[in-house]
Amino acid sequence: MNLLVKPGRERELRHQWSRLHQITPEQNEIMRAHDLLLELDVDMAGIVQQYFGQIDEPLRLVG
Repeated sequence: MNLLVKPGRERELRHQWSRLHQITPEQNEIMRAHDLLLELDVDMAGIVQQYFGQIDEPLRLVG
């Protein structure tokens, strides 16, 4: 990981993070079909507002 954190390597670090912590829509469907998908009902807008105040832009998923 130290090699990825050096200046100019942020893109590779983001790519590795995405591969480890995000799933594709196809993976989502497969996991759901096999009852392996854990979905949590989390009020992210409420959490963000609690710590950062009112945000005028709507929250959106990225990745």
